[in-house]
Amino acid sequence: MNRKKPSSDKGSPPAYTYLRIASTFGITLAANIYILSVLLGGWLDERYGTSVLFRLIFLFVALLSAFMYLWKRVVISERVEKELRAEAEKEAREKEELERKMESLRRGLK
Repeated sequence: MNRKKPSSDKGSPPAYTYLRIASTFGITLAANIYILSVLLGGWLDERYGTSVLFRLIFLFVALLSAFMYLWKRVVISERVEKELRAEAEKEAREKEELERKMESLRRGLK
């Protein structure tokens, strides 16, 4: 199971992971606000004769959904990074154990 390399910095995923999440969050936020608030909210406001009621409701929904997406992505990213670190540490321990066994076999052959 060789997905990605864990970051060398202990405790946080690589910077590009957060950059990717931030850019996706910005695009999601802009699309949600435009589709929900401007288009759908504007259409409903015109249809029912309200001034900005539906636009504000859908603006709140768009903001809420975008921040929920952001939270979910950060939590998943940190979980994956933690799993990758655990795998790397396990592989390092196994490698050290094999090296110790090989060294003891070499000593036995001498």
